[in-house]
Amino acid sequence: MQGWQRLEGWLTMPEGMRGAATCAAIIGALVTVGLGFLRMQYTWWVWHPVGYAICSSWSMNKLWACMFIAWVVKGLITRYGGAKAYQAVLPFFVGLVLGEFSVGSVWSVIGVIGNMAVYKFWG
Repeated sequence: MQGWQRLEGWLTMPEGMRGAATCAAIIGALVTVGLGFLRMQYTWWVWHPVGYAICSSWSMNKLWACMFIAWVVKGLITRYGGAKAYQAVLPFFVGLVLGEFSVGSVWSVIGVIGNMAVYKFWG
C-alpha cells in the first residue's frame, strides 16, 4: 500500500531531480558491477554482488542467521568435499528452499480459505 501512495505522490506532485540520491544510485550500481566482475575473474574473491545489494535491506534483519549458516555449510562442503561434493548436495539445499515456500504457501491458502491465523513463514 505504501508503494502505491508514494507513486501517487510522485505523479500528482512531481519533484525535481535529487542529485545526491542519483549519485548514490550510480555509485552503488558501479560497485555492484565491479564486485560481479571481480567475482567472475578471481575464484578466491569472496564478496558477492548480491550480498552488497541486500546488506542494508529490511530482509537482512530476518535472514542474517540463515545466510551465515548457509555460508558456513557451503564453505565446509567445498573445503572438505570439493566441487563434486558441492554439486552433489546442491539439489538437496534447493529442495529445502522450495519446500519451505511450498509449505508456507499451502498454509497461507488454508488460512485465507478458513479465515484463521496460521503458520507465518515470512515474518
